[in-house]
Amino acid sequence: MITGLHREARHLMLLATSCRVVAFGAGTMIPNWLDDQAGRAGVHLLADFRPTDRNRMMEIAYRFAGFDERPCACRG
Repeated sequence: MITGLHREARHLMLLATSCRVVAFGAGTMIPNWLDDQAGRAGVHLLADFRPTDRNRMMEIAYRFAGFDERPCACRG
């Protein structure tokens, strides 16, 4: 769910995937596709992530998709 449509960024607040589809690569494909769409729109994609023991696979998928916690002007 992309909830923030700002001039400089898109904000992905929640991405819920089943463990059944993560095993097939959906956890990587979906963020990559969203990032590609944001790039085509000329904006930056931000994603929230709350680490827990149960979503370690998505943390890894986000990292492989290039998401990190580095400062960015569009985070404000």
